[in-house]
Order: sequence, then structure tokens, then C-alpha cells
Amino acid sequence: MRRASCFVLATALACATTAFAADPALTGLHDMLTPLRHVAAGDGDDHRGPYNAGTRGGERDATPALTGAKHALRDWIESRLAALPADGDERVLASRLNAALRHADLFCERTAAADDPGRCSFPHEDWNSIGFVYPEIRLDRPAKRVLVVRAGLGILCGTDMSAYAYIWRAGKWRRIWESEQAIGEESWRPQGILAVRVSEPDAAGNRNFLTLGNMDWCQSNFYPIYARLWRAAAASTAPKLLLDLEQGAFLGAEPPAEGRVGLGDVTIRFERPGFDDISHSAILHFRIDGDRLQRISPIAPDPKSFAEEWLHAPWPEAARWSAPSAMDSLREWHEKLQSDEYGASGMPVRGCTGKPARVEVNAEPNASKQQGGLFFLVAAASAEQFEMLGVGTEPHAGCDVDLDR
Repeated sequence: MRRASCFVLATALACATTAFAADPALTGLHDMLTPLRHVAAGDGDDHRGPYNAGTRGGERDATPALTGAKHALRDWIESRLAALPADGDERVLASRLNAALRHADLFCERTAAADDPGRCSFPHEDWNSIGFVYPEIRLDRPAKRVLVVRAGLGILCGTDMSAYAYIWRAGKWRRIWESEQAIGEESWRPQGILAVRVSEPDAAGNRNFLTLGNMDWCQSNFYPIYARLWRAAAASTAPKLLLDLEQGAFLGAEPPAEGRVGLGDVTIRFERPGFDDISHSAILHFRIDGDRLQRISPIAPDPKSFAEEWLHAPWPEAARWSAPSAMDSLREWHEKLQSDEYGASGMPVRGCTGKPARVEVNAEPNASKQQGGLFFLVAAASAEQFEMLGVGTEPHAGCDVDLDR
């Protein structure tokens, strides 16, 4: 019985291999991408195909030719979605898709040589996956009856990913939303898409879609994150983009950004570079009112991060988290500190005796900027709910309990 089972499995794998090799769509995609690949040279230099000669600069070795390749990859994936039932296991299909791409020589993984670091790495290069599908195709179900596909193509020091969402209708998967950028357009921002979040539908079947992404690059951990929010109608009308956000971030956190979306609000969490050259936790929480978004509480998970976000926000926003009794003074401090680009070498937090709902954030002076210390008095009403009470150059009385130990 075991031999028969092995024979059946071997036969199935052989048939699958034959099918992969004979797939004209993947052969065509391979033919589109191969001329873009780097070819290692004996002198340590690398040579590019004719399509991306002279485009190494800001375009990340990417040209409009990749837009056509993205569409070819998407169309091939959609042709295979017909094999996935409404309640099928998307993980099995993803495994099959990636096996087919691997067999068609479309991944830049290691070759048979044990010491080969991978075909996207060459001497004197960090890494370049141009001409390959990168990373693997990913399928998941972020909401009931919604299937999301994430697929990317390699570029210099990163990837350009797209995402597509499908719902089961009339016995097949139908695409209702996509996040895809045309390479070569001025607005193009290459990104790895970290996650796609989807709200439950409203009574009319409309949903909100949130994508979280980040810019990949070979050096440093301080690059932008991207958050984009759409409302997708159940009808055939095109999804409406409600938010297109780019924020400087510390990408060393794992994951670099997190978020959730409902019908009435959206939340994005990430690590933002701070005044003391150390990142702090930022929360971008928006109320969705029709096509308008308004930032609301919470804006940070702790007092130090709140002080940083209060300073970072434009005054009309910061005013909403400022004590009415000190509004004029706080506005003056806010304008001064933003215009001076205040720098700090540390921001310890101290508790205030007799006032457990208040803490003091001490922005210690940055010697390179010839500044004195600052003291932010923060009311901590509850978890992630804060209000700025005052800013000054002297510590507040009774705020001497070290909370950073």
C-alpha cells in the first residue's frame, strides 16, 4: 500500500512538473523579466540588460517594462484562482503557485551550489532582485468571504508589491479592489506591502481596505512607511482612495507597522524617529466620516511618546490634546519648539507625588544644539489617553519619582 501511495505521489509530482514547464503564461513572464536581470562578471562588476541601462538612480533599476510584468503575473494568478473553491485552503494554492514560479526559474533563490548566496547578490552589490518575482506569492483571508493576494517584483534593494482583493460571487472569485502602482509615474513609491486589513461590510456591502507598507532599502532602518485607505463599493464602481499616507519611521521594529480598520475608524501604529534620536511609538487613529478623516485619540501609548506626538502634530491637532486653561502658553511653546527643531539627548519620565494621574517628561538638553532642558507636564487619564498640561524650563513641584528604572 505504501509503495502504491508513493507511486501515486511521484506520478502527481511528475505531472505537476510537466504542467509547470509547459505553462505558456510563465514562459512569457520569464521572457519579459530575463533581459532585466543582472549578470555577474569576473571582475566583480555587474551587467544589466538593455531595458534598464542607465536607470540605476532614483528609479531603483525599475522601468515601465515591469508594469506589464506585474499585470502578466496578476493575470496568471487569477487564472489559477478558478481551482480554489469558496471554502478552499488558500495556503495550498499559494504553495502550488510558488512551486510553479520556482520551477519556471522566476525566483532569485540559491542555485545548487552550496556556497551560492543567491542570484540577487553579487560582489560589490547589496542585493538586487530585478528580473525576478520577489518575494513569494501570498494569499490570505483578512475578512469573511474576502481573499487577498499579495505579489511583488524585485527592484534594486527592495520590491515593488501589489495587492488584490476578491470576493466569491456567482461561483467564482471576482476582483473588487487592488493596490497597484504604475512604474514610471511621478507618484510611484516602491514598497513592500506588509499587510492588507479589511473591514466587515456595511448594510450595502461596502468595505474599507487598508494597506500597510514600507520602503525597502539596503542601508539604514529609517525610511518611510505607507498607509493607504480605500472604500470599496459592493457595486461595480471604482474604490475611492480616502487616505494616502507617507510617514518617516524606524523600520527595525517587527513588523514595521501594524493597523486595523473598521467601518468608522482606522488605526495605524509604528515607530517614529524621536527628538532624542530614539524612536517612539506613534498611533494614527482616524475617525472615518464619509470621505473625511479626522485624527482622534489615542495618539500614543505612553507619556513620552505622547509628548513627542504632541510636538510633532500641527497645532490644530495638538490643541485637541492641550489643557484649555493653558492653551495660550502651550500654543507659544508648540510654535517655538517646532520652529527651533528642538533636539534632546534623553527624555526620562517622572511621576508626580500626590497627583497619580500626572507625570512629567523631561527633555534633557542636547549639547550640540546649545539648548536647556524642557519639562512637559502630562495628564494620564487612562491607558493611551493623555492631555498636555504645561511646558516649562523648570521641573514641576512634586514630580520627582523616577519611572524609568
